[in-house]
Amino acid sequence: RQMCIRDRRDFTATVMRLAHKGVLRIEASDPFKDVAPTWYLSVAFGAPTGSLSALESSALEILMGHSALGDSRSLSQLKQRAVDQPEAFVESMSAWQASLGKACKERDFFETAGKRAQKVFLIVAGVTAVAGIAIAIITINPIPAALALPTAMATTLVANYLPRRTERGNNLIARCKGLRNWMRELEKLDEPVSLSPSQWGELLPFAYEFGVADAVSYTHLTLPTTP
Repeated sequence: RQMCIRDRRDFTATVMRLAHKGVLRIEASDPFKDVAPTWYLSVAFGAPTGSLSALESSALEILMGHSALGDSRSLSQLKQRAVDQPEAFVESMSAWQASLGKACKERDFFETAGKRAQKVFLIVAGVTAVAGIAIAIITINPIPAALALPTAMATTLVANYLPRRTERGNNLIARCKGLRNWMRELEKLDEPVSLSPSQWGELLPFAYEFGVADAVSYTHLTLPTTP
């Protein structure tokens, strides 16, 4: 993945990518009448796990643990495992997100000077807030805190805009916006777009990341016809 949106959508999109690659199988049980099916996940036999990236391998281990090939887990079992071991689950997810953030930083999407300036501004904001509160406590006067806290918040807001994207980062953002806008327009098209199952599988994780998965549906996509 080339995306760097820091939230849980990243993990879900990675799982969708694993399913598209044929590594992760997602299957439903045979439902009885008027009964919702149970969904099961398993690592497929002969899955190309050796070609996975470090982030993909880590996501697969978080999701499936050290289960054997073909050994399935239901969604309710996975949810219960997270409930029974919340600290381990949160720790593993935090570590995965940290690895994702590190991978993004290594791709140099932002200029170094801007990131350094951001750190300085954030330090200044923290010192200003702490100093204002300390002075207010010592002098028993709320005015220093009332002045310092808005100043610290404003400094933090400015710091968020200091990192500037590199040419590589701007090109990536432009491509992502173009793809997102195209996906949004699918609902307005009179004719469905002809895509193969493989192309559909490639698009779906991006559609989920962009929050436009409803627009990219089988209603608007068709399989190419063979001559």
